[in-house]
Amino acid sequence: MSRLFIVLTAAGSGTRLGANTPKALVTLGSDSLLAHALHHLPPSNLVVISAPPAYLAGFSQVAAQFASPPPLVVPGGASRQASVLAALEALADVAAPITESDLVLVHDAARPFTPATVFSQVVAALQQGCPAVIPATPVLDTIKMVRNVSTPAREVVTDTLNRSQLRAVQTPQGFPLPTLLELHRRFAARAATETSAFGDDAALAEAAGIPVAVVPGSPRSLKITTPFDLQVAQLLANSDCPEAG
Repeated sequence: MSRLFIVLTAAGSGTRLGANTPKALVTLGSDSLLAHALHHLPPSNLVVISAPPAYLAGFSQVAAQFASPPPLVVPGGASRQASVLAALEALADVAAPITESDLVLVHDAARPFTPATVFSQVVAALQQGCPAVIPATPVLDTIKMVRNVSTPAREVVTDTLNRSQLRAVQTPQGFPLPTLLELHRRFAARAATETSAFGDDAALAEAAGIPVAVVPGSPRSLKITTPFDLQVAQLLANSDCPEAG
């Protein structure tokens, strides 16, 4: 029988939120973003949370309120990629022996209101044999490529992309656990800094030539990065509507 594990990335600093605490500990209503994210996770065999090293106790205190066994909290690294690798290595230790049927979802704590249907669609695609799965939504805005110039405008358009072929990628991103662990170990050198690291886990699969399947995402799965995002999230927290338009 396959097992399901979840890596919850929560090592963000919260700088762009203007917070003096890690992003995942910023409060939304009466709970932290981390608590909201944990509340919306599906049942699993174990959740591993990557946290800022200086805040492990605070994260563990929140995690202790959820699930049995409670989530495991590990120190994150210099980049998101490094933080995921740290969580995967901890998971490999406690979940050994790992089998090919074991699945892992990598999810952002900064997306605390991702609907259950998104998780279930990612898992279903993995169970049907997809080696990598991401949720995504259609791009609604016109997207243009630009380049820097020395005019007062500073940028000029170089191309307009076909938005029918573009998708805005979200989490959770799903993989067979052995596959994702091997990919992160293979590309570990890239994780040293944010500038060299891969932007998401699917990018590691793409670099290795592994096809990445896409399932529908959700407008409710917005990523909280700025104070404006936090205001939108407050509306979601107060809404009973399962989906935004």
